Amino acid sequence: MVVPSYPASVFEIKSLTREFLEIRELGQAISKRLSQDEPEGKESWLYWDGDALVADDSRNRSEATPELSDALIAVLIAYAGVRADDAHQKREWAAERLQELAEKEAYGSAAVKAATIGLLPYHEVWSPARVVYTLEKQPELLPFLWPTLSEPLRFAGNQDTVPKWVNRVLDVVRVHAEVLLEATRRGYVPADAWDGIGALAAKKGSSAALKKARVLAKSFGTVTTLG
Repeated sequence: MVVPSYPASVFEIKSLTREFLEIRELGQAISKRLSQDEPEGKESWLYWDGDALVADDSRNRSEATPELSDALIAVLIAYAGVRADDAHQKREWAAERLQELAEKEAYGSAAVKAATIGLLPYHEVWSPARVVYTLEKQPELLPFLWPTLSEPLRFAGNQDTVPKWVNRVLDVVRVHAEVLLEATRRGYVPADAWDGIGALAAKKGSSAALKKARVLAKSFGTVTTLG
């Protein structure tokens, strides 16, 4: 991670299990701060002070803030979509932590959207299919995580080659189509959020993903006209 306040440094975020706990409990991310002066890096804690991300050499801060920045939310979304040796454990960990933070209203869909857009250029190593697994099992997170469905489809609609993970994302959209359509009709989700479905449906080809997009486009194409 590159932090604007420290342009000469790069922060490497550490292990999944400890990371989720630190962000959930203390609103900070454990990292190794690397720079030209310290190429081996040193342990540092990143947290949001209300105005910017701050790096602190000490883990225990006397004035810890529960507020999370979009960057720290992006760390969680990133971990939810990368490959793990134990995929089931990884998914369960991600789902539990995202649920806990949602209950605290520590993040919202805007932060998730920003994180998803920022991560999609790295979709060969960060897969939206792994993230939306959480939504398949926990639909109560849709108000927070719906951009992990819409933004990947928008991204895929602009690609010459349709990414493999599109099929899985479309499956989850289909499972929750009724809720997503109603949320869009009521204005909780922008109507143009689903433009990616139409773009995929318009592509030439007969792959399973494109066929699914064409079926969904019949319903989602209707709500997009509301925008």
